[in-house]
Amino acid sequence: MKNRIVWTILWLVATPYLAAQSKLQAMLDSSYRYWQNLLCEQPFILLVGCMLGCLVLSGFAWLLRMLWRGPCRDGKFDEPAWGIVELVFGIWLYLSVYLLVPGIIDWKNVPETTVYLVYLFNNTLFTSGFLGLLWLRHVANSYNLGCRPFTRQTFFAATLGYFLFLPWYLAAYILSQLVCGYFGMPPRAQKIAELLLAAQGLSWYLGLFTVVVAAPLFEEFIFRVFFYTMLRKMIGIPRAVIASALVFALIHWEPGNVFVVMPIFVLGIFLALLYEKTQSLWAAGLAHACHNGLTMAYLCWML
Repeated sequence: MKNRIVWTILWLVATPYLAAQSKLQAMLDSSYRYWQNLLCEQPFILLVGCMLGCLVLSGFAWLLRMLWRGPCRDGKFDEPAWGIVELVFGIWLYLSVYLLVPGIIDWKNVPETTVYLVYLFNNTLFTSGFLGLLWLRHVANSYNLGCRPFTRQTFFAATLGYFLFLPWYLAAYILSQLVCGYFGMPPRAQKIAELLLAAQGLSWYLGLFTVVVAAPLFEEFIFRVFFYTMLRKMIGIPRAVIASALVFALIHWEPGNVFVVMPIFVLGIFLALLYEKTQSLWAAGLAHACHNGLTMAYLCWML
């Protein structure tokens, strides 16, 4: 049953950016060499492909715009009532949690389960602390925290919207391969992918829960509910979309591996636009979960 589910959704993925351990890393290296050779030896074919790709992407963008054309939220966007004090506190708390707490652990000698538990603990600590401050200062309500009613329109805006966005993600993946090939920077596997492939038993299920359920909700609260809405209030929608997506990508960046930045940056733009359209934590979290779930399905199939 597990293999049937994976094969059913695999065709939607094409080539994800994650690759891990020897088999997936070999696939990633093979893809990198293919695009590098195409860039160097057949630039005309690559140019024609890019032109056709732009037409296809324009069509998917039009479909996505039509999908989001109708009302996806009840009422106007609820501006956050928190200000610079909450912003500074949120950034300080985030840095404290993600720099100090992991810093006391010897990561070379811990099992995979500990990594997931630390991630869950860090995000729970940050979310609880930030919500506690908003509650004490009486500057939050269910709407500006993204807890709007989850309607049918919201569901389709998230799920169908994500699948219409997938070609853009794939294009960002290919573009990232070309950039890495041009500058001679072979992409590397992400550590989280290596952990997932190495995990067994309880550790695998905990990793599945963390990546598909917990991480989307926590990250959408941090980057869309908190960070994007604050930037939206300060610098406007277009700049807030770009800035929040850039920070979202840099948080996922690993030293020496710039390959993942561009695809995640494009994903961040989509999630910010989805949140702008719905102002729903559940919608952004669902789309994010679809992305992580498809990647997990691919990793399971490659085992």
